[in-house]
This record gives sequence, structure tokens and C-alpha cells, in this order.
Amino acid sequence: MCALPNSNNQQDPSLPADRLQRDNPGDRSAASSNTGTRASNQMMSAPYSSPTIIQCTGKAFPPRLSGHRVVCTDQCLYSFGGYAPQDIGETRLVTELWRFHFFRKAWTKVPLKGDVPKEVASSAATLLNNKILLLVGGTGIPFGQIRSRDVYACCLDDIDKDGAVTWVRWKTYGEIPEGLYGQAITVHGDYLYAVGGTDGQVYSIDVHRLDLRTRQWQRLSDDLNEDSIPARYRHEIAIYDDKIYVFGGGTPSFVYGFSEMPTFDLKTLKWSYQQTEPYLGFDNTEGPERPLPRRCHSAVQQACGEWVVVTGGVDERNQTFDDVWKLHLPTLRWHRLNCTLPKRVYFHSAAITATGCMYVFGGVVENGEFRTNDLCAMNVDVPTLQELAIETAVRTLPGLKLSYGKQLNELHIPPLLQKKFLAH
Repeated sequence: MCALPNSNNQQDPSLPADRLQRDNPGDRSAASSNTGTRASNQMMSAPYSSPTIIQCTGKAFPPRLSGHRVVCTDQCLYSFGGYAPQDIGETRLVTELWRFHFFRKAWTKVPLKGDVPKEVASSAATLLNNKILLLVGGTGIPFGQIRSRDVYACCLDDIDKDGAVTWVRWKTYGEIPEGLYGQAITVHGDYLYAVGGTDGQVYSIDVHRLDLRTRQWQRLSDDLNEDSIPARYRHEIAIYDDKIYVFGGGTPSFVYGFSEMPTFDLKTLKWSYQQTEPYLGFDNTEGPERPLPRRCHSAVQQACGEWVVVTGGVDERNQTFDDVWKLHLPTLRWHRLNCTLPKRVYFHSAAITATGCMYVFGGVVENGEFRTNDLCAMNVDVPTLQELAIETAVRTLPGLKLSYGKQLNELHIPPLLQKKFLAH
């Protein structure tokens, strides 16, 4: 559920100082005003809420951090890893798992056991089967000198008597990717896909696939075909119609844009560029037709698979962003939402619930000197009636957040909804 109540950061040393912008605006004549194009753009104007900082309860809060990753289950948001020079000791790396309960609006530091990952800055993370946190890659300190090429898994709902969850390092086989950080990953069907990243010196656009059944890695991309697609890190990816779309990212010399989307076809195993359609501005707002080039942004794919929401990031001049965009993957048309994040931020992380609530957590704020631990939320889709009912109950009965078992029964809360309250 998306709770929307009323409602500090040093730049990552691994970032190059000088960057050049690269973005091919392409042929904008495709922005025709025919009926089909206009209809698809208007569809993207579905109701949404403005991003709002959540007023969290409790006394425990995560450190102010960047380079971490978050995922969402049905009940909670989880944050793991990152870099926190303001709040952590000499290591400055956050080898901690934090859980935010959507209904109780409280953070909990989750005890960890097992093979806890150590190279946790700019790792890539995703959620498998709504309960297993997968972590790939990452770097320690100094950035780039110590890197992980491992895959770690943590079952978030397998909690032992001490309240702890256990990390397991998977043994994988085949064409295992090099140790990188800043890559992008996603799960599609029985496979995990990993794209790009860097070792701190060399940048990649390699595409690797991990079979989740056999844990066998396979390199899908071809060196000869990659010449036309620049290597990068701190980009994001989405899969639609058996194609991987790459959103932004950068290298020591360039920041990449969104006019043309690098696209990897999972059937032909070839790269190409797909021209995106510009925002037509039916709500009379002024501004760019597409997101400006950036890296260190977030991009989350809604459960239906057709929409990707992009927000935040930084460009080659250290200009930071607070804008919010949606891309309709079937038509590749951009739509700019008439709202902004509470703060300009980059090196943050975002995740989205199955019902369309996007959470944005942490990151470097606009002056580049401080990090934040703010958590903000916005609905990018219409909430379900169930969510609205729970939100009303929580708002009118504040004590409900502290209720358990018998008390919830006495309030006639259905068992299905009780599971959401009682989880963790």
C-alpha cells in the first residue's frame, strides 16, 4: 500500500570529473497528432499523486546513504547496501538490511546471518517471487579496486527465532560476468539478465543471462554488434516484448539520453536503437519533450509491464534532477508528469509495488555534499479499493498500526488484510 501522509551527501569519489553529453535527438517528425498517438498519450495521464516524504514512526532509521538498492514486497520495502560516509565508521559501507513496513510506517534493522555481501556500493538488486532478494556485483572501498562477481540471495520471509534472515552466496557456472558495479539487472521468466557496468576503468554493455533453475551464466551479446552501443554504468533496464530497453547511464566522457533507446533483442541477440516519441504536452505544461540525459537515476517498471517511471539523476555538469517521467513501452512515447520529487537527488534507489505505488529512498542531494535517508512515495496508478480502505482505517484508527491478532479480529479486519498488518 502506498501511504502518503502530509508531510545529506558527498559525491561518490568514483564519478569522473569531466563529462561530455551525448544524446541524439533523432527525428522528431514522428510526433504526429493522429488519433492513435493522441489517445496513447492521453492514456498516460492516468491519475497520480505528487511524491511526498513519509513521516516515519519509531526510533530506528537507516543511515543517510547512496549507491544502495531497494525492493518492494506486498507489505514492506527493503534497503540493502550503499555508501554512508556521514553516518558509518571508517568502512563507510552499509552492510545492513533495513525494512520499512508500509502500514506501520516504521523502519526496522533486520539481523543478518550467513554469507553477508561485503562489496555493497552500486550493486544491482532485484526481487524474485516476491520474497527473495537477489544481489549481483558491487564494489568495496576504494571504489573499483575490490569488486564482486557473485550472486547473493536472501529469502526475506524466512525469519529465524532471532528475527534474522540468512544470506547465501550462490555457486554459479558457465560464462560468469567479470566483477563489476553499476550494472543493471532484472528478472524475466526463469532468467536474470545483467547489462553493463564498470570495473572502475573499463565500461561494459555486455548482456549476460543467468538461468535461475540451473544457475548457469551465458553471455548473450556479441562484441562485433556492441560497437554501435556505447558502454555505460548506472543506467537502468526494462524488458518488454522480448526486448531489453536501456535507460540512460554514462561513462567517464558521456552521459546518455532518451531520444533513442539502446535495445537488445532477446530473440535475435542483436543490439539496435529504437526512436522514442516525444511528450506532446496535452496538459499545457512547458519543458523538454523527453528526459534530459542523465545517469544515477531510477527507473521502475510497473507490474503490467507496459510503463516505466524515470526520476532523479545527474548529468555531465553535475546538474541534478527532480522530474518524473513515464515511458509507454508499446508506443515508446514519453509523458512528463506535472510533479517533482521533494528534493533533487541522484544515486538514490526506487521500487514499485504491484499496485503502482513508487517509493524513492536515499541518495545524494542536489548540492552533492550530503546524503539523505528520506523516503518518499507516490501513486503512479489508481490505488485499489482494498488499499484505499486500509488507508482510511489506518488514518481514522491510529492505534490500528500497533494491533495484532485478537484486536484485529475484534475490529472485523478480514484475515487476508490481517496478513499484511501482521507480516514481520
